[in-house]
Amino acid sequence: KVILWCSQPEPQAHPLTGNPGDPELPRKIENILIDLLPRHPQWRLVFRPHPNDNVQFHNLPERVEVSSSKDDLEVLLHAIDCIVTMTSTVGLQGAMLGKPFLAIEMSVFTPDAPYSDMGIAYGVDKLMDIEKALINILDKNWRPEIPPPISDGKATNNVIRVIQAML
Repeated sequence: KVILWCSQPEPQAHPLTGNPGDPELPRKIENILIDLLPRHPQWRLVFRPHPNDNVQFHNLPERVEVSSSKDDLEVLLHAIDCIVTMTSTVGLQGAMLGKPFLAIEMSVFTPDAPYSDMGIAYGVDKLMDIEKALINILDKNWRPEIPPPISDGKATNNVIRVIQAML
């Protein structure tokens, strides 16, 4: 099973609300994911840091790879079995493809992107719950709840009417 961890920087505080953040949270999650590997020999990790996440990985164990922003994200999303992130929109992209998505709901930005409340992610709010959640997702084939697109098929005509009214 290939697990994709998509990190993003976590600030000291939310830029709008001032709520405190934990800048070390992404590294804590990475360490937990690495620590799980010996107990789950069928798992492989791919770390994909956010382009603004200035992290360098050294001495990663076997079964851990790094994907850079130069790698095609769409190809990567089709190749993985599960996405793990806090609030990255990559989780949303994967969920739209029907990929299982574990949201670590401990980010200062979690209220801004409540993915598990939306039904598209399996959420945890404690680091110690990551392993159990991944087992549930991967072994029980948990999938996001993606509603069918809402469309009455009249968007083009409605846009044309608005443009004509403006003219």
